[in-house]
Amino acid sequence: IERADTVLSLDPESADAHRLRGLAALKLEDYKSAEASLEKARTAAREKGAAEPDPTLLVALAEAKMNLSPPALGDAEALVKDALRTAPKDASLIILLARVLEAQGKRAEAKILLEAAQVQKIESPAVDEMLRRYSAEETGKTFDEARKLAHEAREAFERGRFAEAAALAVKSSALSPEVAVDLLAADSLVELGKLDASRELLVGGLSAAAGGKSETNVARFE
Repeated sequence: IERADTVLSLDPESADAHRLRGLAALKLEDYKSAEASLEKARTAAREKGAAEPDPTLLVALAEAKMNLSPPALGDAEALVKDALRTAPKDASLIILLARVLEAQGKRAEAKILLEAAQVQKIESPAVDEMLRRYSAEETGKTFDEARKLAHEAREAFERGRFAEAAALAVKSSALSPEVAVDLLAADSLVELGKLDASRELLVGGLSAAAGGKSETNVARFE
């Protein structure tokens, strides 16, 4: 930082000195100072007629903005996208953009970005690992939702609300097949006098448990 300040005292418009100062501040985790210096470096480079944005500068500036309090995530996203335009197959940039999107709650966009990288055969263990994490989290959420629906179905059955119990049990089994839940749905249908529907549901449930796929229409029991 001292070296950069010395240069800037002689040439306040030096893009390289502002950049050096910003990178040094970023390394020291002084994100506010890093942002200010890197913005000046970017402006100075533009004024000197730089044709293409420097991806390294854009990424450093994005990192600084991501770590501000509060984070400037929208600005960071725009910066990383600009960097990606200059290097569309750079896996590190793809991962950084996915991180920025995830931090904004844009998980679906991040997942699409990572899946597109795989389709383009951009080899990156980090991309693969991030997608595996997304998949595991989605599976966990699906299982939790299935358990919640099964619990509600049992409560409805115990209270004699058999149509509601059947609908909830079928929805639960559609998310995460479970024989006990299929039996609950079938018992609910028996209580409603729908013996054929109960038999059909059980056959479908056993098929799913054996590795097949039940095509039971959930809407029929709502």
